[in-house]
Amino acid sequence: MPLPLAEHTWARGNIIRVADCAGEGAATRVCTACGALGELEIFPQTDEHNWVTRPGKEPSCTQAGYTESVHCDVCGKTQKLAESIPPAPHKEVTIHAMRPTATLEGRTEGIRCGRCGVWIVPCKTLPKLGSEGTEHNMTKESPPLTQGSDESAAFTSDADFQDFSHVTLNDEIVDESNYDAKEGSTIITFKPAFLKTLPVGKHTVKIVSTTGTARGMLEIKAQATPQTEQVTLPSDTLPKTGEISGDYSWLVLLLLSAGGLIFLNRKKRMAKQRNQI
Repeated sequence: MPLPLAEHTWARGNIIRVADCAGEGAATRVCTACGALGELEIFPQTDEHNWVTRPGKEPSCTQAGYTESVHCDVCGKTQKLAESIPPAPHKEVTIHAMRPTATLEGRTEGIRCGRCGVWIVPCKTLPKLGSEGTEHNMTKESPPLTQGSDESAAFTSDADFQDFSHVTLNDEIVDESNYDAKEGSTIITFKPAFLKTLPVGKHTVKIVSTTGTARGMLEIKAQATPQTEQVTLPSDTLPKTGEISGDYSWLVLLLLSAGGLIFLNRKKRMAKQRNQI
């Protein structure tokens, strides 16, 4: 009579999947006696995550940034969300104007970003000038203006408009947004908003062309001080103490004469009464 089969002796075989935060694990079971494969051994899912920090990024002038975030690189769960940081404002750097000469080009004042290099207000290239000392006539100048008025100030150079380069006021280049330029020959009209920023006094105007310079003078006058009207009170019309109108001088003399006569008459009567006693 054959003997009954012995029971399998199971042992853990190969690990098919390690249990982690993303799911269960599994391993094979092998009989150590006969090598038969049994049912898979299942391992429960774990709660342990492999947290990874993603560094933040500083914003630039053209791109938004974000804060750091933390997530699990196994299951993808997020522990800390990244927050968006809006783009930073431009870091304005002023590029100073440079007057042209007979040998070098110049430029107007400009503004660019010190972070990204973008031009906010581009510089305008000013062409080389004609020979130093070359002059043009200022054929028309603005009359004096009152400080704070809404008037504009026009100046005309006899230079051709196609040769126009720039305008200076007190040897400082004026931004082209502060004036209008047009033909005939070269007409420059300063805008009221710009004129209101000028102090009282005389200012040297130069219309610079590649063929020479026309010079003029812009005068800003102070506003007139308003006159205060003096109000005459009734008491101001009364004569002061001791003053006598000339129309009543005869009446005063008459009263004095009458008083003198009364005094003398009274004195005589008193003397007569003493003599009778």
